[in-house]
Amino acid sequence: MTSPPARLHSSRRAGSPGRVPAVHGLGLSALLLAGVLYGSVAWSAVRVGDATFVYELEAHANAMASLEEEFISSIDSASDEERFNLYRTYNLLMGTWLQVDLLEALLAASIEAAPICDEEEIRTTLRNQVQFTRAELDHAVVDLEHNVAAIKRYDHLRLNNALRSLLSSVRATVDRMIIDQRPPSPCGTGP
Repeated sequence: MTSPPARLHSSRRAGSPGRVPAVHGLGLSALLLAGVLYGSVAWSAVRVGDATFVYELEAHANAMASLEEEFISSIDSASDEERFNLYRTYNLLMGTWLQVDLLEALLAASIEAAPICDEEEIRTTLRNQVQFTRAELDHAVVDLEHNVAAIKRYDHLRLNNALRSLLSSVRATVDRMIIDQRPPSPCGTGP
């Protein structure tokens, strides 16, 4: 028979084995309630779509990291003839991905901006970056599509398809970000 975790032992009162004092339970409930309230206050200042965009961009970044490792491995195992085209494609993809990373950083900065005027300035830069990132994604997807005919190995073709699929998903997220960006509200000291 296994013993309960050590933290449960410390909350037991002497003379009542296995029972958690009611005050401890009430304190835990109050702590949980405070955490819920504090969390909801912290997120209430964030635009509705921002949390979704942060989550999606992080998920895309994780997927890209996996594909990047696979791509580098593919470059290492390629023949000299194939290696040049793979390096060229890799450089294009990393340039595009740097734009996605910058987009993610600007989104985080706009969420964290305290004064509304700072947020407006960052949001303006974010709107411009969203447009530029969209163009970079378009260029990368088209380049990958043009490379399909020249790919001879199945593993390279599968990787190309996975990269195009990921970039298309990122492009869909960026498209929603373009739609979500609203013009800034006036920020001034008064009339």
